[in-house]
Amino acid sequence: MRREIIKDKIVELIALVEAGAFKALLKCLVPGYVTLTRKTISNRIKLLYENKKEEIRESLVSVQHASYTTDCRTRIVLGVGEEADQPQRHTTEALQNQLERVVENWGLRRKSVAMVHDNVANICWIGEGIDAANVGCAAHTLQLGVNTALDSAPLIQTLSAAASRLVGHFKHSAVATKADGYRGTQACTVDEGTMELNL
Repeated sequence: MRREIIKDKIVELIALVEAGAFKALLKCLVPGYVTLTRKTISNRIKLLYENKKEEIRESLVSVQHASYTTDCRTRIVLGVGEEADQPQRHTTEALQNQLERVVENWGLRRKSVAMVHDNVANICWIGEGIDAANVGCAAHTLQLGVNTALDSAPLIQTLSAAASRLVGHFKHSAVATKADGYRGTQACTVDEGTMELNL
């Protein structure tokens, strides 16, 4: 979603060059200047992208070893800056095919060493297709251990549930927030199951 918003904003900025007010401003600032068209700017951006991509590809020729990271919930992102197209289904085979295509496109086939992933079942073995070791993300593995420990302690579960309800009450009730003079709710965010509370 965020990616789409960014794309839309870029399109708006590029379209600005054909807006009457912008042209009038440029005419006032630099008389006789002919503004570029939206198509010209788009073509120049594509050319810059392709040139930079080729520059990176050439710099990777001297690389002896490469490792990759993935985020199965959103998309495959490689350290070389490529975002693979999302397969319709996130099966191991589909993800492995995507990874193989991207690694091949960047000329890294025989240089692959490790595939770091978030321990999601369908991604744990995709490195095998490119002869790379599969490595679980240390932070994610640690978080899984912490979650298991917290879930196994009934007192902590009760305390966590009560704190979540309290935060939810203040977050969703302007009356309660104002009556108690509570000011920390603005800093409380819930993001994909993780709660941060900054009082």
